[in-house]
Amino acid sequence: MTDPQTILKQTFGFDHFRGVQEQVIGRVLAGRHTLAVMPTGAGKSLCYQLPALVRDGTALVVSPLIALMHDQIRSADAIGIRAASLTSAGISQAGADSTRSPSSGSPCSNGGFMRPTPAKYPRRLPPPAREYRVPR
Repeated sequence: MTDPQTILKQTFGFDHFRGVQEQVIGRVLAGRHTLAVMPTGAGKSLCYQLPALVRDGTALVVSPLIALMHDQIRSADAIGIRAASLTSAGISQAGADSTRSPSSGSPCSNGGFMRPTPAKYPRRLPPPAREYRVPR
């Protein structure tokens, strides 16, 4: 595991965490369920981007805002983080090959965004799936 402080400086260019970022990131890295409610501009994105770089595997972020997901993907790509989104419109990512899935290990093995569509959910949700595979 890489040191979060090192990633903070080398990847994101920040010397210090802001507000509760360090506590939130610490909980996530410890594998604890975490709900972080933070105001606009408080650095929520770092709270999932940094752990995605520290931990092995794929980070899955669920967001209801497609425009924000696309902005986050462009920002992640600009600093070398591979990311993609999966919405009703299909898979989207910053790189040229948008047909590969997060589970394939490339090009978006660090993180992915999914947009929930509440109108399509049944009133009673099924039990969570153990694994989700993105169709190729």
